[in-house]
Amino acid sequence: MTKLVCQLIWSVNAYYTQNALKIIKSMIKYIRRGDTMNIHESAQDYLEKILMLSKNHGQVISKDIALAMGVTKQSVSRAMKNLRENDYIKVDSKGYITLTLKGLEEANQMYDRHITIANFFKKIGVSEDIALKDACRMEHHLSDESFNAIKKLIEELDK
Repeated sequence: MTKLVCQLIWSVNAYYTQNALKIIKSMIKYIRRGDTMNIHESAQDYLEKILMLSKNHGQVISKDIALAMGVTKQSVSRAMKNLRENDYIKVDSKGYITLTLKGLEEANQMYDRHITIANFFKKIGVSEDIALKDACRMEHHLSDESFNAIKKLIEELDK
């Protein structure tokens, strides 16, 4: 009986390891190819940061974004202009920044990708700090197919 349980555990581990390796190979392929999503990485980072700041602090102004991202207010101003012109954000007369429906969808997608990829890395033994940094880099380049496979794998591991 014990031998059978050990074989079963080994089989399950081998299955998940094999799937994890397939996912990682797919990630590398897409990163090397340079596939990107519809908007630039930096714009996605700004949208994700606006989402996180608004969840934590309610109202968001350019200064908050600059401090949180470690960039100049001038960089934030340029980015906000581009995001506003492309209907990702609204800026009111007091300078408060809010995500439009389009911006909220993109920000939620990036945040979900970030958290899911980081969780995947932590589950395979990567430290939290490195997992978060790597997830930030990869969330922009990962295909939907690879991302959905990672998400499915994590759901199966959590059962």
